Amino acid sequence: MSVCISSAYGPASMYPVLDPHRTAGPGPYHYGLNLAWDALVAQVSPDSSLLPCQMRITLVSSLSWYKEIKGWNYFTNTTTVDIGTTPGLQTSALITKPKPTAGCFTGTDTIILCKAMGAGFMTGLYCFDPIEFWDFWGGYDVTFNWFSDNLGSGVWGAETPEPTYPLVRLPDGTLMEEVDLSGGGFTRFSVVYGGASFAIDDPNAIPALGLDRNNAIQEQRLPSLPADSTLVRELHAKEIYVVFGGAKFLINQKKFNAFNQVHLIPHGGTNQLRRIPYDGTLIKEEHDPRIYFVNKQHLHWIVDQAAWEAGCFASRNVRTVPDGALAEFGRGHDITA
Repeated sequence: MSVCISSAYGPASMYPVLDPHRTAGPGPYHYGLNLAWDALVAQVSPDSSLLPCQMRITLVSSLSWYKEIKGWNYFTNTTTVDIGTTPGLQTSALITKPKPTAGCFTGTDTIILCKAMGAGFMTGLYCFDPIEFWDFWGGYDVTFNWFSDNLGSGVWGAETPEPTYPLVRLPDGTLMEEVDLSGGGFTRFSVVYGGASFAIDDPNAIPALGLDRNNAIQEQRLPSLPADSTLVRELHAKEIYVVFGGAKFLINQKKFNAFNQVHLIPHGGTNQLRRIPYDGTLIKEEHDPRIYFVNKQHLHWIVDQAAWEAGCFASRNVRTVPDGALAEFGRGHDITA
């Protein structure tokens, strides 16, 4: 494996990147970035036309101070792209990850968020860990909405705690209640696991699910597909499934030792899960070394290390499923260097 080595990191202003795979639903994902002096929202949207080597970044802002995003190459210590609200700049650009095979001199390691400070000078304030930046957001459209100049956290990147996964709006086991206000008289219940809501068709099953109607909160609209690594079992069923890319995979319970992490969901709850994972998912079977990239609902085998590096795939994103779980999935063309 070839790598580009540089010591030109700036950890004081470097913030963590949030993992879409550990967020409920198919996206787009919205992440609030409460930076030291500023606040932004990053909308991270899947794009099947992009490989993990590519990312489309966009900056929008209605603030009076000009804002810019600069692409940065650590090997050359130079700007690779410049977008922003400064007159004359584009607001969107496609960036690519540096590749050792290209000599490390081209491509964008990370982005630097800049704003006009005293006397109008553009000052770089924030950046993202370059490894996480590409591992998590490579292959996505990322739009930054810079909406505040002075609503920051006062916390610089090196002081920022690592995110806690999964990234969800409501905690596991939250019971939600929707009351008909039109006079129909019905009440619907659902329970939250992995950031997704599972409808409870029979309210009499609520105690059997280990829930208390007295603790129900008002219904919130949540995704129907939970974050990666969510473990579920339907009420009155023995089968345990793990969710990757919104799809369910049957667990081999003879090798399973995490029963305390399994969530009991209503009868029929697994029917809302996908058969094939989202596009962009990396997946393999337990005892098969072949790793597949899901695109347009087909599995594409990444044939060797050269193809792996050329495609900028990340080992941390590979999901392992039981042997035979991929047998019925359609196969697409192989991915080669």
